[in-house]
Amino acid sequence: IALAEKVLAATEKPNNFNFTYEVEQSIPEKIEAIVKRVYGGDGVVFTGPAQKQLEEIEALGLDKMPV
Repeated sequence: IALAEKVLAATEKPNNFNFTYEVEQSIPEKIEAIVKRVYGGDGVVFTGPAQKQLEEIEALGLDKMPV
């Protein structure tokens, strides 16, 4: 019970949590946001095969899924 009380208390504290990207963004935008905000990169370059896979994912309607 003590652990549960501590977990509950921790969840009630204010925090500055922000999502890395919006779920409505395209997959390339999500990947770029992750690269820049999480890994500190400058950006992303997608190869031809990667671009084709992105198009396939979008065609399947999976582009609004989390990355």
